[in-house]
Amino acid sequence: MNILYLDDEQDILDLAQLFFQDHGLSIDTSSSPSAALAMAETKSYDVILSDARMPEMGGLDFYAILRYKLGYTGRFILVSGHYDSSDKTNIPDGIDALIVKPVEFEQLYQLINRLEIKSQ
Repeated sequence: MNILYLDDEQDILDLAQLFFQDHGLSIDTSSSPSAALAMAETKSYDVILSDARMPEMGGLDFYAILRYKLGYTGRFILVSGHYDSSDKTNIPDGIDALIVKPVEFEQLYQLINRLEIKSQ
């Protein structure tokens, strides 16, 4: 399984990379939305995770470009510290899940596995 994780907080990306590699998953990370879009143009990802708020581009704009300009049809998880974890009604169409920071990587790993099982 190939995963791309976009977040402007490098420490989160470093922890995610260590965690997912320890669990045998291939993960690429980027702190730049434009660099992540370039990565998605050249490599196929099963799951893409994106922070909702970043200086260069928000996660929803990033998702729109992925889906409508690049034709991405894989799973997409939005990660945010600004959503109420009890209010899942504000998740935009096409977003498979919303994770509220701080990220608990074990729960994220289980969610990714559930999403991948559903897509098979």
